[in-house]
Amino acid sequence: MALRTKIGKCDGLSVYLTDASWDCDWYWGLGYIDNRDFHTHMDCMELKKVDDDELECKLEGNDSWSPTVYLYMTYDDAKKMKEDFEKLYKYKKEASSMHHNWMNNYVFYTNSKGLQIAESYKDNLNGDEQVEFFKWFIANKEIENLHKKTYSFVKEAVKNFKKKIAIYKSC
Repeated sequence: MALRTKIGKCDGLSVYLTDASWDCDWYWGLGYIDNRDFHTHMDCMELKKVDDDELECKLEGNDSWSPTVYLYMTYDDAKKMKEDFEKLYKYKKEASSMHHNWMNNYVFYTNSKGLQIAESYKDNLNGDEQVEFFKWFIANKEIENLHKKTYSFVKEAVKNFKKKIAIYKSC
């Protein structure tokens, strides 16, 4: 089961960001936000400031069925998180596009250690295919590296925000 970090609340219930995972043996699942009542994705949410004594910002769904999540982090930290996810989704789109465009021709499925296994296939590809392979490989490595930094940052931002609120409430 993927790790989850409590990032906020919605209608009094905790809301979680699920750590990125290598799904269906060929793509990264990332940006999943949920609780027991809903499931959405970071790229379906817009960051907005709020006027509240304790909380600074929220993620608001950009469609009629998405919830509003009040975040346990500063606006600046939430903005950095959103920017990192924009990069992650860009790399994910590149990797998925390459997978669909040519890798299916090679029945190129991998497992959770997919990037190491995938690299062993590169010698079987011609020059143009190797160029595409390396684009796919690099996009996936960027996701692997950036998601670790991003999720670590989110955990630390939530922890620091909770400390700040605790100090605020004790005054």
